[in-house]
Amino acid sequence: MCWRSTTIIEATVSVPASKVTNDLQVRTVAAVRRHCRHKLGEAAMSEARACYENMSAIPRNILVLAFACVLCYGVNLLNVEPFLKTMLSVVIAVFAWVPLWNFCDMMFLNSPHWIHQHDKAIYQAVESMTITIKEEPTCV
Repeated sequence: MCWRSTTIIEATVSVPASKVTNDLQVRTVAAVRRHCRHKLGEAAMSEARACYENMSAIPRNILVLAFACVLCYGVNLLNVEPFLKTMLSVVIAVFAWVPLWNFCDMMFLNSPHWIHQHDKAIYQAVESMTITIKEEPTCV
C-alpha cells in the first residue's frame, strides 16, 4: 500500500537580489532533492534495521515463552499451599506475557514498515515540490 498526498507543495525562497545567480534555482532544487534522497535512504535503512531487530528477537521470545510454560507446569507439581501456587503462577504468566505481546505487537500492530511510512511520504512530497526563487530588494 502506498500513501499518496493530494496536497501540492510549493516553496518560495526569498533571496537578496545581490545573491541571485543564473543557476541558483537549479542548484537549490538539486540540493533539496539530494537531501530528500539522503533522508529517504536513512528511513529505508532504519526500517530495515527495525525489521531485522524484531525478527531476530523471535527465537528469544519463543524460548522465554517455553521456559515460562515449563515453570508453570513445575509450580503445579509443587506441594505448597494453594495461595503460593496461585501467586507464582501469576508471576510466571506475566513473565510469559511480555514476549508473547512483543511478538503480536511486532507482527500485527506496529510493523516497522508502518512506523517509517510517514517520514517517507513527507520526503517524497518535498522531493517533488516546486521551488521558486524570488528576488528580494535589499534593505539598507
